[in-house]
Amino acid sequence: MTARPLPIPAHRPQEAIPITPALPTTVLCAFKGGCFKTSIAVALAERLAFAGLHVLLVTTDEQEDARRRLGVGESSRPVESVQRGAGAVSVAGLRDAKVIDLLYRAKPDALAGYDLAIVDTAAGLRAARLPGVRLLCPIDGTDAAENLVLALRRTPTNSSIVLARVGVAHAREWSSVADALARAVGRDDLTYLREPLPRVAAL
Repeated sequence: MTARPLPIPAHRPQEAIPITPALPTTVLCAFKGGCFKTSIAVALAERLAFAGLHVLLVTTDEQEDARRRLGVGESSRPVESVQRGAGAVSVAGLRDAKVIDLLYRAKPDALAGYDLAIVDTAAGLRAARLPGVRLLCPIDGTDAAENLVLALRRTPTNSSIVLARVGVAHAREWSSVADALARAVGRDDLTYLREPLPRVAAL
């Protein structure tokens, strides 16, 4: 005897409204420390400021190394701004829930004057779950790539993923790694930077 499927009407849930942050946001995401997240975040913020944009750089790391790299150092003020060309970078140190509140729940005037946000996260995988952002994932070794797969499988579909290789990498080898990661994560929209980023303290 052959089993037959029971004809049950398909339940069609209402489509959820995609959650997005109040500003276009790039999040540096990696499993471990020491893979140049802060260097990349600061360099990216400064480049965009020199292009005339006003950038909000949020650091979730307790050391707040991004402040020092921008020449701000320790400050009693929660947000410090530095001019870079025609634009500026404002750096703020926030932790966990406060980052969520700022990006997704803040009143419009709280983010007035900023064109975009860059979030330099502490080591860990929670950043990969933020919806509606661009995840920039630096990879400097096999262990980082393997652990990143676990995180990116939980990344919301309305967040884009960009991989960046730190250190020397042959183009063909890096392309194969990126393709393998895309298959492992199950995303056909995953992209990567073709050229590796230099392994230096400051970009």
